[in-house]
Amino acid sequence: MTIEMDAMLCLKLESELKDFLEEMADSKDMSLSAYCRYVLGIGLDELYRRNVNMRKLEKQFIK
Repeated sequence: MTIEMDAMLCLKLESELKDFLEEMADSKDMSLSAYCRYVLGIGLDELYRRNVNMRKLEKQFIK
């Protein structure tokens, strides 16, 4: 699968966080970009799961 890099997302963050992300990426033998995509993917998956669970709870209360 080919990933097309056609967009840019800039994050302004503390230098300590950048250093931490670079260290984690290096420890996993990944580029910083790939590691950030990985971390963001995990976060987005968790948000999706929480939203699904909230909708299930809302349906229970509406009944």
